[in-house]
Amino acid sequence: LATKINEERGNSDNLSAKNSNLEEQNAALKQQQKVLSKKVSKSSVIKVSDILVEGYKINSRGKEVSQRRARDIEILRICFKTGTNDLLQNSHESFYIKIINPSGETVVVPSAGSGVIESGDEEGKQISYSIMKEFNYESVEAVSCASWKPNIQFESGTYNIEIYNKG
Repeated sequence: LATKINEERGNSDNLSAKNSNLEEQNAALKQQQKVLSKKVSKSSVIKVSDILVEGYKINSRGKEVSQRRARDIEILRICFKTGTNDLLQNSHESFYIKIINPSGETVVVPSAGSGVIESGDEEGKQISYSIMKEFNYESVEAVSCASWKPNIQFESGTYNIEIYNKG
């Protein structure tokens, strides 16, 4: 009986060691999967170029008229060109447009579609954006535009635009 108990104890210790080894392997695989997932995500980012922003006001006939003075602008139209990315084929993509005012602050108007996304880096910090543009990406260069009517008074000065795809 003592021999049988010792054998079972030995089998139990052996199973515990195997279980511990499998848990370590599982943790290592999960870490490796996380690293590879980030690499794939970075590779699938769609680069943008040729960003053009124009301001408009609605005239008395309901037509958009181009404006140069900040105080007269009611609508911003932001256009940009997407580059090619052979890793993506016909995918639905989201681009987050961050409008930074002359004071260095992101223009955020939640009622006009503004929000927050998580950055794609290791820290996972929060990034505020002004407007989001979604469209079907077909892995070719294309121009996309987003119109934004935030119902705010724009201040005079230079504005900067940042566009994010996949954080």
